[in-house]
Amino acid sequence: MSILISDYDGTFANGESNIRMNCQVIHSFLKDGNMFVLSSGRSYDSLLRKVRDYGIPYSYLATADGSYLFDSNGNLLLSHKVSHDIVERVIQLKNMSNCKRMDYAYEREYSSFYKEKENFSSVSLVIDRQDITSSFVEAFSTLKKENTAYDYCIYGYEDEFYFMVKARGISKSSPILYLQKKLLIPKEEIYTVGDNLNDLEMIRDFNGFVIGDNEDLFKEALDRYDSVHSLVGDIAKKKVKRRF
Repeated sequence: MSILISDYDGTFANGESNIRMNCQVIHSFLKDGNMFVLSSGRSYDSLLRKVRDYGIPYSYLATADGSYLFDSNGNLLLSHKVSHDIVERVIQLKNMSNCKRMDYAYEREYSSFYKEKENFSSVSLVIDRQDITSSFVEAFSTLKKENTAYDYCIYGYEDEFYFMVKARGISKSSPILYLQKKLLIPKEEIYTVGDNLNDLEMIRDFNGFVIGDNEDLFKEALDRYDSVHSLVGDIAKKKVKRRF
């Protein structure tokens, strides 16, 4: 049994025709006794809408950049959280920038509303590229130095940048490690594919591949593919490169 973990936006969802072909190939992949995981920076509700819109078959959904893992029945299997204590400091950063919004990654949704009684796995300041100032970046770096209990990431999507504070040590590799242990999957049978920096850890830590032209990922990926269905074809034919 093999397991493939694919990012959604820009990877699995890489053009309408590719989505349809990917769905067909994943159906066959699952029928052959393998497993497929969609892993995204999206929330559960957002990713599930895409799954239903396109009829994407899957075994698990990993959301919020590895913070949560759900089975195909919507049961939460894995979650991580950050302390509410960090919120006040992030709000201070928000007030010194032209921030579009402040997002909290709750269990099933992202929200700009702070819910003091609910756990969340990350909090992000979303800022347009042209509104990022050197003083804000410096303040974000200072927060990172002063509060070492968290991880601090900067992700760019088109012209928006996410300055994120999240649970320490959590990445898209986290739910994969959980499944590897739970399902006793040999590491040589774990394949990952992505297109952006939030996919770097899972590409580096497993048999990882890249779609697109992100040079930072080329350094860690075993190979480049144009589509998920092409990668699955090589996995089935045992023509794919391996790190393990």
